[in-house]
Amino acid sequence: MGWAHIVLPDGREVGYAVSATCDKDGCDESINRGLGYVCGGMHEGDEHGCGNYFCGAHLVYVLSSEDVPQLCEACAAEYEREHPDEVAEAVAEFEARVAARAREAA
Repeated sequence: MGWAHIVLPDGREVGYAVSATCDKDGCDESINRGLGYVCGGMHEGDEHGCGNYFCGAHLVYVLSSEDVPQLCEACAAEYEREHPDEVAEAVAEFEARVAARAREAA
């Protein structure tokens, strides 16, 4: 099954064939309503995301040990408030990997 165009129960049209603009107030960047632009892992969101659609400038990827999809800035901030130790541990692991690669390249 493809996600080119579907209609959600609330009547909202979504899918990668649905042209839209970023849902961030004041941003008029052209996007589509495909999964690559949704906050959370799926249309209508997930346990961490709101399900709105954002351009690349307004989506972030949270470093964590969970499989957390891309989130909007507000949902990412909420996730980090709710899981500070997990995020700090993932950031430390990431920084350690970066430092190890830098040593290997030197």
